[in-house]
Amino acid sequence: MPIATDDLYHLLRRTEFAVRPARRNALAPLTREQAVDNIMAITENPAMPASLLVPNGGYPQYQTFVHWWLERMRASPRPFQERMTAFWFGHFTSAFWDVGHCPSMANQNKLYRSLALGDYRTLTSRMAIEPAMLVYLDNASNTAAETNKNFARELMELFLLGVGNYTEADVGAAARAWAGHSVDWNTRKYVYRANYHDAATATWPLFGHTAHWTGQRMLSHVFHTPSLRIIAAKHIARKLWEHFAYPKPSDALVTSLANTLIGSNWSIKALMRTILLHPEFYSPAAKQGLVRTPLDWVVSVLTHTSSSPKTMNPEWFMDGMGMDPLNPPNVSGWRANEYWLNSSAFQARASFASHMRWKLKERGSLTWVAGTAVPAAVTRMCSGLGYAPSASTRTAMERWMTAQRGTPEGWAEDVNLTMMALMAPEMHQA
Repeated sequence: MPIATDDLYHLLRRTEFAVRPARRNALAPLTREQAVDNIMAITENPAMPASLLVPNGGYPQYQTFVHWWLERMRASPRPFQERMTAFWFGHFTSAFWDVGHCPSMANQNKLYRSLALGDYRTLTSRMAIEPAMLVYLDNASNTAAETNKNFARELMELFLLGVGNYTEADVGAAARAWAGHSVDWNTRKYVYRANYHDAATATWPLFGHTAHWTGQRMLSHVFHTPSLRIIAAKHIARKLWEHFAYPKPSDALVTSLANTLIGSNWSIKALMRTILLHPEFYSPAAKQGLVRTPLDWVVSVLTHTSSSPKTMNPEWFMDGMGMDPLNPPNVSGWRANEYWLNSSAFQARASFASHMRWKLKERGSLTWVAGTAVPAAVTRMCSGLGYAPSASTRTAMERWMTAQRGTPEGWAEDVNLTMMALMAPEMHQA
């Protein structure tokens, strides 16, 4: 049986930023399982722009990076790849301006894309020695003689286990384990400095087990020790569910997802397939459970208006929205849901919407409004942005257009209708 239309729209909005007509038409005849498999059929390995792989490019290089990545999200054949890349960047976090080296950030972005649906253990292991991460969380300067605990703490608290599942002594012990993983400051390439690490004969306790600990041995211990691996699996399963479905899932649901991850030999793809096929993912709680992040909203706007990031410059507004694509506010990454429902963030969205409406008018995309009957104009504008307005939204928009049409202010009805449609509540529901 083909996937229900409402389910398909929900699936595409959550996995591909927007419901693109070509994707909708391609997936409509498929079953739910076939549609999910199609969305997850990622084969691309895009080359990074050469300009991102040289150092010291400053703001123009940052802008090129943002434009390239947003365009990937908007126009790639399988946007789910970029959706997952963005998720991993928000989980295993670093920041462009803090790292201060674009090639390191570009290589980290490439890693998250290439392993977006791969082995979670491999992704975690590779992430830990990326130069961007080593610099961002100070492990590049971590030595056994003078430990820096930043990376070790965030690895356990935010990335791997969650608060309450380790001790302060474990933080110090883990910092010793990761000592030596550093960078060559001339090339910004990863380098292991054995003289930064404890002597091979040294042992110390971590997670209640005494050994000569290295960073990779620590990760292996977490992923193979039953009491720790279920904690790690639940930690990432919960975060993925909350990112794609709805907040605060039941512990039974999270445990089930965690067991899927462990049972699949830590396959992210298997976990995501289970999430996207789970009956709860299509429940009213899921369909009504998330607010679009600024990134989701911006990409959706660019997609539905067929607009290039290079032309529309959303990066001028996204920091004000609270979500600069390359600079999370701190190591905990971006918040979700209620976090985005505040006046300052929505004022920045409104500023971008206003910017967009005049750009669309300039290029002649709104000429149809004046000659279209009010109800049809509202329908076309909203459907063009990927949603059907609620009765209250439709009534408000039609009332405004009817009052303005034929008055001296009527000259602006096309840009103002665009503004209303971009800022309508339905446009901000994930």
